[in-house]
Amino acid sequence: MAERIASKSPALPVLGTVLLSVGVNSLEISATDLEVGVRYQILAKTQAQGQAAIAPKTLSKFLEAANGQQTILKKSERGLEVECGEFHATCKVLNADDFPIIPATKGDEQFLDILKDAKRQY
Repeated sequence: MAERIASKSPALPVLGTVLLSVGVNSLEISATDLEVGVRYQILAKTQAQGQAAIAPKTLSKFLEAANGQQTILKKSERGLEVECGEFHATCKVLNADDFPIIPATKGDEQFLDILKDAKRQY
C-alpha cells in the first residue's frame, strides 16, 4: 500500500520513497505524495533504532521473492542491506531527515469507522 502512495514522478526525489522507521520492537512504514499519507506500524525484532528512506519498488520486489521468510534489514555505509535466506541486496537510501512529516489526525479510530461504513455502502 505504501508503494502505491509514494509519488511516481516526484518533484522531490524523497517523495518517491517510503520511510522505514525502526523503534523498540516496531517497524513503521510511511509514504506520502503530500496530498495523501499513510503509516503502518508492525511488530519487529529490533536491535537498534533508526530511519531510512528507500525506493519502495526495490524493497517490495525483494520481499516478494523472499516469500514470507524472515527478513533482516541493516543500515550500512553503502545503503540498506536486505537479507533473506540466500537472497542479499543493498538498496540505495536517501536522507530520512528530508522525508515530509505526516501529521497525525485526531480521532483516528472514528475516522476509520467512517471509512468502513462508507465502504459497506458501495
